[in-house]
Amino acid sequence: AGLRERNGSLAFSPHLPTGITRLAITVCCLHNSRLKVEITSTTTTYRVLDGQPLTVLHHGQPLTVSPGSPVSVRNQTPPTSPPPSQPRNRAPQPHREAP
Repeated sequence: AGLRERNGSLAFSPHLPTGITRLAITVCCLHNSRLKVEITSTTTTYRVLDGQPLTVLHHGQPLTVSPGSPVSVRNQTPPTSPPPSQPRNRAPQPHREAP
C-alpha cells in the first residue's frame, strides 16, 4: 500500500504489483479512528470507519477524510525500469547431458 508514517500522519504511495487487482487494509487506533484503504490499479479510496476526521498524504498531497465521506483519488503511474540483465560474461551455462 506504500504506507509510511511521517510526522505523526499516514502517508500512502499506493500501486499494486502485476497480477493483483485490489488490496484493502484497515489501519486501527490512529488518533482514535479506524481508516479503511482500498487500492485498485487506478484509484485509492480512503474511508474513516469510526472516530474523528483524519488527514492523510496521498503521493505527498494532504487529504482530509471524514466519517461517512469517503475520498477517492487517482493513483500515480509507478516508474518503470528495464529488466535486470546478466553481467558481462556471466550468462548461465547450458546443462550438460548425463553420459
